[in-house]
Amino acid sequence: MIGEVRGKGLLFGIELVADRKSRAPFDRALEVARQVVDRMRARNIIITAGISSGGFGGDQLQISPPFIISEAEIDELVGALDEVLGEVARWLPGRPRLATRRSISPGTP
Repeated sequence: MIGEVRGKGLLFGIELVADRKSRAPFDRALEVARQVVDRMRARNIIITAGISSGGFGGDQLQISPPFIISEAEIDELVGALDEVLGEVARWLPGRPRLATRRSISPGTP
């Protein structure tokens, strides 16, 4: 469900898509990015949601931690994001699959 990861330094944007090949966005009614944001906040990690795909309804996550974040806190953020993306993937209609842990870095599809 990750269509694209963009970023520089500690600032990252993650585009969530229904189909990775066509980069088709999820139905807006599903509020996929909002599901991820809410579940991350339940873990006391704040990220934000937005609209991507040129404003045509795609879901985007923005990760912008403080510049004083520690390596252990980065590991916690990435681990929580991995878990949450798996939860949301299982929650989505017609997508009963497990997410795999992947490194989040620029250019990682």
